[in-house]
Amino acid sequence: MTPLLALASVVLLVQSLVLACNLLYWRRRRQAPALESVRLSVLIPARNERGNLPDLLAALAAQSLPPEEIIVCDDASEDGTKAWLESHASEFGAEWFRAPDKPEGWVGKCWACHQLGMQAKAEWLLFLDADTRPDPEFLAQTAAWMAQTEALMVTALPAFVAQNPGDGLLTAMVPFSVLTLLSLASAERSRWRVFAFANGQVIGIRREDYQRLRPHEQVRGAILEDVALARWVKRRGDKVLILDATGHLRVRMYQGAAEAMQGFSRNAALICGGSFGALVVSLLMAITYLLPWALAVAGQPLAWLAIAWGCLLYGTCAARFGLGAGYGLQTPVAAALTVVTLWRSVVWRLRGSIPWKGRAYTP
Repeated sequence: MTPLLALASVVLLVQSLVLACNLLYWRRRRQAPALESVRLSVLIPARNERGNLPDLLAALAAQSLPPEEIIVCDDASEDGTKAWLESHASEFGAEWFRAPDKPEGWVGKCWACHQLGMQAKAEWLLFLDADTRPDPEFLAQTAAWMAQTEALMVTALPAFVAQNPGDGLLTAMVPFSVLTLLSLASAERSRWRVFAFANGQVIGIRREDYQRLRPHEQVRGAILEDVALARWVKRRGDKVLILDATGHLRVRMYQGAAEAMQGFSRNAALICGGSFGALVVSLLMAITYLLPWALAVAGQPLAWLAIAWGCLLYGTCAARFGLGAGYGLQTPVAAALTVVTLWRSVVWRLRGSIPWKGRAYTP
């Protein structure tokens, strides 16, 4: 066995152990055991979401536990979102408003969420991205967890839907990274910021806490605002509750491979802790998931074991989050796309401009 193949095996072993611990720990987070619930304000920041809002608002109107209010903040959309809200929001029982001009130093989503949170009225605030699709029991399940938790913030991971294998391979890298590289127990309980995690598609916090502490104002310049919020919670000595919403919530993050590459390039380096971290991760990804193919072709039979091991890990995570175990067979393609995405993210950071939804942010 070559040294690099040995390194790949060590990485695969560590990822396997983390995955096993996470699957055992997290199984208790799927079904809320309590029958109590809380009243919810559902808050939706929307920039250029004309194609997503009709389906989301229709899904919210069909909830078994109706929210106390639904409010949409139009964040200077340029795709007809404002016109659609003017004509149709009331049909779904939703209120909406146009965000004031974004001040210097604020990321658009943080600004829109801040506006929403400061005017909401229910006991708990639930921020949902416009591309989420809740089933009729989602709010009831989420409210039941909120009724019994002492955590300052609640987040959830959904099932993912892909338009095609191009965006699906990159999307599957999200649950793969979370389940094989992050201890969910530590993300919930530890005060170490290195374990901070939240999913910005679903963020819940008590109204009283939100309007007193103003969390989005605390992280107003963060492009990766969800992880920044989780770090802020840990700095305070509080906890984040991470729910398994795969049975009640679906998300289609991107429409095709090009949009997925663009979206993940925006924050890939940030997820890795910066440019250096992104380069290290891309190198380990290449050694662990690409190099064994070259070694197998060169006649090293043990490389096939590493290949099968990696495909099993990736397919297990993809299946756990609704994308299907078949993605495991395309693991080397996913790894190659991820390496390219990481390098692209580093280039964007080095040039000092990260484009997203018609805006450019300084990293």
